[in-house]
Amino acid sequence: MNIQKPRLDEILEPFERVCAAELCVHNYNPRLGAHITKSRHSHTNPCCAAVKKAVGESTCIAFDRDALIKHMRQHPGPFLKRCHAGVVECVIPIHEGRNVAGVLFIGAFRSSSEAHFDESALVAEEIQPKGSERQKLLELLPEVDEVRLADLLEIGKTLACRLETAFLGPNVDQTEEKHKIIQDVERFFRLN
Repeated sequence: MNIQKPRLDEILEPFERVCAAELCVHNYNPRLGAHITKSRHSHTNPCCAAVKKAVGESTCIAFDRDALIKHMRQHPGPFLKRCHAGVVECVIPIHEGRNVAGVLFIGAFRSSSEAHFDESALVAEEIQPKGSERQKLLELLPEVDEVRLADLLEIGKTLACRLETAFLGPNVDQTEEKHKIIQDVERFFRLN
């Protein structure tokens, strides 16, 4: 029996519609990378596009690749990140067995003034571009509070499990409970 794997967008688009959040996937594994289109690999929101134009894409790439990978070695679970431009995203590792095969980004957002980043968060020290220009760019993004960010991280973990199952095969550590959670979430998205 040959079961056809779903397209990546068939899994991600319902989440984007229901949660009103953009998804981006970076891959570190050719098995996952074969399913990711260029548009899914890039942060394409207007704020990120303007920042890349203003400060150069290399700054963004260095943070999303180098700083993120270094951070994941110390914080292997899902976490929040705030980049050099002040943009906030939820970051959820996608695993193949015990290895990180990719990263799911949920966002981009601007954090509400009361949002707190715990020790697991990756927060860039330098904020660019500076001043009112940066504020205008951030105003293009939806504002989220701590509760919404925590909810998106939790839902993102389930979405990452779904991607692992669909594109990387059964995970050795996968349990019946994970399968049940995935089915419940998929049922929710189909109904909404």
